[in-house]
Amino acid sequence: MVERTNEDRQAAIDALYRVRAVESPPADSGVRTVWHRGRRGAELVSDLDAEGRVTRQELWLHDEVVVWVAGVFRTGTGPRPKDSPPEQSVTWDPAPAKERLERVAQALRTYRGTDRLIGHVRDVLGVSDSVPPPVERPTTETGAERRALEEARRREALREATRRRNLGTIGLVAGALVTLLGLLLLWRSL
Repeated sequence: MVERTNEDRQAAIDALYRVRAVESPPADSGVRTVWHRGRRGAELVSDLDAEGRVTRQELWLHDEVVVWVAGVFRTGTGPRPKDSPPEQSVTWDPAPAKERLERVAQALRTYRGTDRLIGHVRDVLGVSDSVPPPVERPTTETGAERRALEEARRREALREATRRRNLGTIGLVAGALVTLLGLLLLWRSL
C-alpha cells in the first residue's frame, strides 16, 4: 500500500462529486443508494431510507475504507472492489482503527462543500471546522418550502387532535348510554 499524505486525502475528498447517473431508484423498501466519486481516489456510497435519512455509508480514501452503520464504525484496508462486495477484497480491522478514523476525519476537515451526504460523514466522525464556514451557505430548502412543511405539520397535528377529541366524545356518549341502559334495567327489575 502506498503511503498517502494528508494533502492527498484532502484532495481526494475535495474531488468528490455526486454521480447522478448511478443513483439507484428506490427499492421496494424505499432504500436507495447514492454514489459520490472522485478522480483522486475517494468514493462515498450512501444508503438512504424512504424519508431520506442515511442508514449506511462506506467511504473509500485510496486503499482505506470506513463503513458507518447506525452509529457503528468498521475500518479496513485493501483495493477498492469494482464488481465484488467489499467483504471479499478488504482486510477488516478487528476493531475500528482510531488512526484510520483520524486520517479520514483530517481529510474531511477542510471540506467546504454543501453536499449533505458528505456533511453526514463529517458529522458522524465528529469533524469540527478548523476554518470558519462560508458566510453564505446555499440551502436546499427555500423559505417557501420550509413554511409549507411547517403548515403541513401544523395541519397534521390539528387532524390528530380532532381525531382524539372525537374518539373521547364517542367514548363519553357510549359510557353514558351504557349507564342509562343499566339504570333502566335496574328500574325495570324493581
